[in-house]
Order: sequence, then C-alpha cells, then structure tokens
Amino acid sequence: MREVAITGIGAVGPHGVGLDGMLDGRFVFSAWPEAASPPHAESLIASVGDYPRTRYFNERALRLMDKPMMLASFAAGSALEDAGYGDGEAPEDCATLLGTARSEQTSVHKFSLPLLQGRPERINPAEFPLVARNIACGQMAIRFGLRGPSSVLASGPLASLQAVARAAGLIRSGRAKVALAGGVEALSRFALRFCRDYYGDAALAGRPAFFGDKGGGLIPSEGACMLVLEDAELAEARGARVYARLGGWHAGRLGRGDAVQSLLDGWRRAA
Repeated sequence: MREVAITGIGAVGPHGVGLDGMLDGRFVFSAWPEAASPPHAESLIASVGDYPRTRYFNERALRLMDKPMMLASFAAGSALEDAGYGDGEAPEDCATLLGTARSEQTSVHKFSLPLLQGRPERINPAEFPLVARNIACGQMAIRFGLRGPSSVLASGPLASLQAVARAAGLIRSGRAKVALAGGVEALSRFALRFCRDYYGDAALAGRPAFFGDKGGGLIPSEGACMLVLEDAELAEARGARVYARLGGWHAGRLGRGDAVQSLLDGWRRAA
C-alpha cells in the first residue's frame, strides 16, 4: 500500500501567517462582540487580523469573495508553495478536500437578508455563488489549477480531520497522486450562536484553556490550515521536504487494526 507524506503546510489564523506564531502560542484575543450577545463579560474570541490577501488574488477578485474563501485560498496557496509547487506549477492529479462546520452561514444570511426584510429587489445576484458550501473548495481548484477529485465535508468539529483522512485514502487508492486538504472556519454572529448552543455559556467564560490547563474557558477562533499530501515515492523522487508520514493511525481508521493503539504507536515512534 502507498505511504502518504505531508510535504506542505499553509496556515493563517489569530497567530498570524505560517507556523511560527502558532507553535509559540501567540494568539490575538479580543472581546466577544456585543451584537452577538456575550455569554459573560470576560468572554473572548480569536479572530484573524492582517494578512497579505493580495498574494494570490487582486483587489477586484477579493471583492467577490467572502472571508472563508479568502482564508482557505490563502492557506492553500501557502501550502502549495511550501511543498515546492510554485505559481503556475500545479501538481498533477491533485485532489482538493476542505472541511468546515458551516462557514458559509454568514453568506447565506447576507444573500437572503433583503428577502427577509421584505425587499427582494435589493438581492444581489453576485452574492448567490457564496451560499454554496463547496464554493471555497472550487475557488482553490480553479485558482491553482488542481484537476483531481474535489469535495467539501461539513460534518462538524472534526470535518477538517476527516478531509485529511479522505485525502490520504485517495492517494493510497491511486485516485490521486497529490492532495490538498484541510479546513476553514470564520467567525460570525451565527458561528458564535452555534458555539453557545453547542457548548453552553459556562464553557465560553474566562481565560483561554490550553492543553493540560484547567479552569480556563473555550475561545471561538477562525482561520484556515491546509496540508499538501502526496505519495511518499513521488515526494522522494522530486526531493520534497517531508514533515510527516501518515501510517498507523490512518490504517487503523480504515479498519485494519486498532486505531487508538496505532496512534499511540505512532506517537512513540515520533518521540
């Protein structure tokens, strides 16, 4: 069976652009928006600040995009560059898989708001494509010339992880040589409402809670992270840097052996 390697990482979030800030734990927190009814006075959010949006699109193109599409496309371009695929050098047979909870909700509301207000003549047809859940994934495939299978998973909090697992499965089965996979989320009144309904007000109070921390609260965050996965033999042949290889964990997820034990064994080997 083909071994899958991770050769590119692209990320943009509250930490900024790339991995340095993320690994250092530098996040930018701000107050919960009053318009979204803060659960508690000390509730925080982590939103994306400045990043070079025009790196892959001009201003005219950006005016036709919503925030999830901008974030996902920027992370995708960064991941492809990191993997050694320059602009105009799309990898052959590259699949595109994106995971999200429901990042298109804001665009759906924006498009339908005139109708809800009894002013259907104010509906903007140019905003209609943004209500499609696969619009960000399609934009990435068009912009970077990716011609393999394309799909969006919106199955909940683990959708992006499932997108990576599915991308690895496409490579293992020979349906794609390379895959661009990851996730995107954008904060909005609707996303924050979802967090309150899903986690409850008490979980959204207080300072941030990091791994191993106790007593902190959950901080709703937005951003995008995309990975370039490819056949390990292809990566080796073109001299690509390999961040990691997907082995035991993915095999367990497909039903070959115990998934938890495979994951633990992988951690031990990495250590």
